[in-house]
Amino acid sequence: MHRNWHIIPLTCLCAGMILLAGCDKKEAAEISPTPDVTNNATSTPNTTTEGTLDPTQTPNSTTDTTNETTAESPIIKPKVDSKDSYRATKPTLMGISLQTSKEATISRFGNPPSQFRMEDDAEAINVLEYMDFSVGFNNANKLQFIEVRTPNVDPGLNGLRLGQRTQDIVSALGKPDQNSKYVLSYKSQGTVLKFDIDIKEDRIQSIKLFAGT
Repeated sequence: MHRNWHIIPLTCLCAGMILLAGCDKKEAAEISPTPDVTNNATSTPNTTTEGTLDPTQTPNSTTDTTNETTAESPIIKPKVDSKDSYRATKPTLMGISLQTSKEATISRFGNPPSQFRMEDDAEAINVLEYMDFSVGFNNANKLQFIEVRTPNVDPGLNGLRLGQRTQDIVSALGKPDQNSKYVLSYKSQGTVLKFDIDIKEDRIQSIKLFAGT
C-alpha cells in the first residue's frame, strides 16, 4: 500500500507551530498580570483612625458643660444693726423709720423686684415690694408704712419675728398700748407698731409700722 509520507512532515510542522503559538500566549499572560481593580481604585483615606480628625465631623472646640452644676448665688437677707433696732424713742422697722427717704431706702436695700401703685382715698401710695417686706411712699416720696410679710428676715425687734407667739411680743417689747385677741400695738413718736394675731394659732401673722397718733 502506498503511503503519503510527504504529508507527515507537513502535519508535524503545523502542529509544532500551533504548540509554539499557544506557549507564547501563555507566557504573555504570565508577563502581563490582570490589573488589581481593588488596588488601583481610589480609596477614601481612613480619617477615623487614632490621631486623625474626621473631616465630616465638626471639631469639638468647646467644653461640654452639660453635666456641670451652676451654683446659684446665695440670697443675702438684710440685717438690722442693733443701733437701728426698734426703741420707743426711735421707732423703726427693718432698721428704717418713717423719716427715711425713698433714695435712702433703695440705697440700703437695692432696687425692689417689683413695685405697684396703690390708690387710696386720701392719696396714692407707691409700694416697693422686696422679698420679705414692703415699703410704701406717697407722691412726695415720704415713707408711709413698712410691713414685714415673712418670718425669714429679722425686722429689728429684739429678735422678734413673724410666726412667734403673743407672749413673745411682750417679752421683746414690753407692755403694749393696745392688747386684744386680734391686735397688739405700740404707739411712739407719732407712729404705730402693729401686730396682727392669728387667734387660732396664737401667732403673729403680720407686723406693720405706720404713721398714727
